[in-house]
Amino acid sequence: MLGRQNNQICDGVNISYINISKFKISRLSFTVFVPLSRETAAVNAVLFSTLERCCRKYPDFSSFNKKLEELYGANIYSSANKIGEAQALTISAVCINDNTTFDKSKVTMAVSELLSEIIFNPCLEGEKFREEDVLQAKRQVKETIQAEHNDKKIYAKRRCEELMFQDESFGISEYGKEEDVEKITAGDVFDAWENILGTAKIEIIALGDFDYNSVHKLFSDKFSEVKRQEVQKFSGVVKEGTGKVREFEDLSDVSQCKLVLGLRTGTKDEKHLFATKLMTALFGGTPTSKLFLNVREALSLCYYCSANFDRHKGVIFVESGIEQENMTRAKEEILKQLDEIKKGNFSDEELNETKMHLSQNLEKIEDSLTAIDGWYISQVLEKKVFSPQTYASLINSITKNEVIEAANNVKLDTIYCLLKKGV
Repeated sequence: MLGRQNNQICDGVNISYINISKFKISRLSFTVFVPLSRETAAVNAVLFSTLERCCRKYPDFSSFNKKLEELYGANIYSSANKIGEAQALTISAVCINDNTTFDKSKVTMAVSELLSEIIFNPCLEGEKFREEDVLQAKRQVKETIQAEHNDKKIYAKRRCEELMFQDESFGISEYGKEEDVEKITAGDVFDAWENILGTAKIEIIALGDFDYNSVHKLFSDKFSEVKRQEVQKFSGVVKEGTGKVREFEDLSDVSQCKLVLGLRTGTKDEKHLFATKLMTALFGGTPTSKLFLNVREALSLCYYCSANFDRHKGVIFVESGIEQENMTRAKEEILKQLDEIKKGNFSDEELNETKMHLSQNLEKIEDSLTAIDGWYISQVLEKKVFSPQTYASLINSITKNEVIEAANNVKLDTIYCLLKKGV
C-alpha cells in the first residue's frame, strides 16, 4: 500500500510525498486549481505552456535543454485538466533516481530547484512575459484545441459537455476557446501568473526516491516570498437537471456519426458515489458490460459504445460511434440496457466480474508514477482522499440493491448527435 506523507506549506498550498523505490525514476508535480471561467481558462493554459519553456536562469531553448541534458535527460512539461468546476494546471518534472546516477549526485534535488525556478523566476520583461515565449505558447494551445476539434470522438464529447452545461462552469474547456487564446497579450499572462501564485489552491506531489525534507524546505522558502491572499473557492455543485431532455445535433464531414448521451446521477453521499461508479462500469465500462455485449456485439449497432462516470460532477457520458441509419435504434437500446439495470436484471456473476475488472484497474495505478500522480491530483478538492486499495475495497463492498438504487437515480439530460452533411 502506498504511504503518503502530507504537509501544509501555507494557506491553500500543500505538499505530499510518496516514497516508492521500485522505479528508477522520480516525479515532482506542481498543480494549481482555479475556478473554471471563460474569462481566465485560455490565459491560464497559455501561462503554463509559457512557463515550461525556460526560466530567468536558463532563458533560451539551448541553455534550458542543455541543463536538462546535464540532469541525465530530465523532462519538464505542462498539462491542463478539468476536475469538476476547477481548471487544474500542472507542471511536471521527471528524472532518474539519485541512486541510479554514475556519481550518486543529487539529481532529484537539482530538478526540484529547476522546477521552482520555472515557476517563481520566469523570463520577464518588466511586468510582462517575453512576447516570443507567449506567441509560441499560444500556438501550442491553439494546436491542442484544433487537434481536439479534428478528433471527432473528442469533439462530440466536448460539444455535449458544452451544451449540457451551458449555464455551468463545467461546460468550459480547460484550454478555453481558440478565439480567446488569440486575444491574449504578454501582459495578460503576467497578470495570470501573479493571480495564480497569490490565490490558487496548489498541490505539490513528490513521488519516487526523494530528499523530501529538502524539497519541502525549498518550496516553503519560495512561498515565504509570495504574498498569498484569500484562496479561490470552488462550487463543486452537482445539479439535478431540469427533468426535460434536450436534443442537439451538428453536421460535419464525418465518415462515422457520433452519439453522446449526458445523464445526471444526482450523486450525493460517499456510498452513493461508489455505487454509481460500479453501476456505470456494469452499464458500459468493461468488456463484459451491458453496452458492449448487447448494443455493440449482439446487435452490431455501433463501432464502439461505452459509459464513463465523472464523480466530480455527478454525470455519466455514454459515447458511441454509429452509422446514421442506426442512430435512433442505438439510442433506444442504450437506454434499454440502463433500464435493465434499474430493474435488477443482472446476475451476481456479472456484478462480481465488474468489481474484479475495476479492482484490477485500480491495482494497475501503482505500476506508473504518472498514474499515481494523476490519482492523487484528482482528489485534491475532495473531502476525503482514498488510496487505490481503499477505493477498491469500497467498490467491492457495494451490494446489488445499492447498484439498483444508484441506477434509478440516473436521468437522461442531453442527447447530442454529430451527423454527416448532406444525408
